[in-house]
Amino acid sequence: MVFAVTQHERRGRLPRRIVSLSIKHPGVVLLIWIVLFVAASPGVSMLRIETSTDSVLDRTDKDWSFYQSSQDRFGGDEVLTVLISGKEPFDPEALRAVSKLTARFAALPGVRRVDSLASVPLVQVSKGGEISLEPALADGVPDNSEARSHLYEEVKADRIASRALISPDGTSLAVNVVLERGAERFYEAILSEVER
Repeated sequence: MVFAVTQHERRGRLPRRIVSLSIKHPGVVLLIWIVLFVAASPGVSMLRIETSTDSVLDRTDKDWSFYQSSQDRFGGDEVLTVLISGKEPFDPEALRAVSKLTARFAALPGVRRVDSLASVPLVQVSKGGEISLEPALADGVPDNSEARSHLYEEVKADRIASRALISPDGTSLAVNVVLERGAERFYEAILSEVER
């Protein structure tokens, strides 16, 4: 009786042999992995992880100079977002945390600005036609729930704040930390302050 060996079976022989040898001789396998590790160590020690977008853009392209000039004009394009969750929409504790963290993060080196309810102007027009550009928390956290509900409605009506600074249900509030261009050297200090 003659059995034809298929190409699939021939391809499966090598992996089966490797597995079989690995099971029979685990010491040899361990030795091979140690040799590979030692051989790769110099390369791994020189490995550098680049977090900046500058490293992946083509510097010979005209878009590179446009990107550089936009960073000079508007700052870096790296943003850290700290999310503060409350128990209810515009929870007073969460609002106080937003005010406190906005001031703390704005004072850090490497931070260009902090966008939050305590710093981003809300565009409002009074009945008399006067325009107000005060942040939502410019006067501090409202004392009573009625005033907080009114403030919540005003923030929801704002085109920018409602999409970037609060969740749709108002229970989560964002503090967006916009970093300066070339702020990589400050990352450790900024991130440890955010973690604290």
